[in-house]
Amino acid sequence: MKFSNKSKGVISIVALIIFSLLMLFALIINSIVYDTYQIIKNTNNFFTARDVTSSVFEYLKTEIEGKSAGFNLGPITCSYEAGVADEANDGKCSDLKGDQLAAAKDLYLEFYIEARHDGDGQTYTIPKENWNKLFFGNSLIDNLEIPLYHEDADTTVEDIELNIQVPDNQELKDDDQQLLDIVLFGKCENKDCSYKLQELISATYIEDNPKIFNQDSDFLDLHSYDGDYDKESLGSILDTIEEPVLKIRLINQLIKEDGSLIDYLEYQLKTNAPISYPSYQIYIKATVEDNTFIRKEEVDYPRNILDSAIN
Repeated sequence: MKFSNKSKGVISIVALIIFSLLMLFALIINSIVYDTYQIIKNTNNFFTARDVTSSVFEYLKTEIEGKSAGFNLGPITCSYEAGVADEANDGKCSDLKGDQLAAAKDLYLEFYIEARHDGDGQTYTIPKENWNKLFFGNSLIDNLEIPLYHEDADTTVEDIELNIQVPDNQELKDDDQQLLDIVLFGKCENKDCSYKLQELISATYIEDNPKIFNQDSDFLDLHSYDGDYDKESLGSILDTIEEPVLKIRLINQLIKEDGSLIDYLEYQLKTNAPISYPSYQIYIKATVEDNTFIRKEEVDYPRNILDSAIN
């Protein structure tokens, strides 16, 4: 069978179209394979970064052991290129075996432990920004305990103020029943001592006056009972007590006028000197081959640090 020149031209065009389609298909397949490979690679690196933060977290928990309230560490950065450590790395990077964590990959680490304010200032606030939550309950985690000192403290708190508010402008039902139990405990002449806020803090009190106490507020000496308690201003107590810890406990449910419950109160503590946070704040950021995982944790102080004199 003989083909005319016209038929040969059509066949060539069809062949060219088929070839082009095959090339396009190959490019699409290649792109899909490459994208899938990158997704798998990035996913693996992301989970590697997550695992790195877990290892660093376990290391930082060992750093906390034996430390006092208010222990700070860092921020520390560790950098590795193809698993090889940067010469400028902190010694802590070697302690946590960062080269093994890098596993021949590019790794950038940043981490710190923060349990107090750093720097000089006239007012220190806990929390640093906004307000923290205070929940009702009887377990240890529902007891807010704030050390009014830190491990490097060389100053005494002279000015202090606790403010409490109801979140989102909600209103508590008027009630004169005690709502908050506020105690200060520590060491006085090498003996356990504890003091309780004299003012009864009720729902009605909080609605009328969000400022719960300051350095001029009277506290009762719970170790002085002889038919009555001795009382002393908080400022005077803070001048002599060692390693004071403020304990705040919400002891009754928060009820609105319609009988529904409010989940929590919000608090803010202000002092003129740096004090410890209620817990260690741990921050870890790990980047593996441009894939980043960030971990933030709060770790409670060991009970031997905040072993209360009263329950």
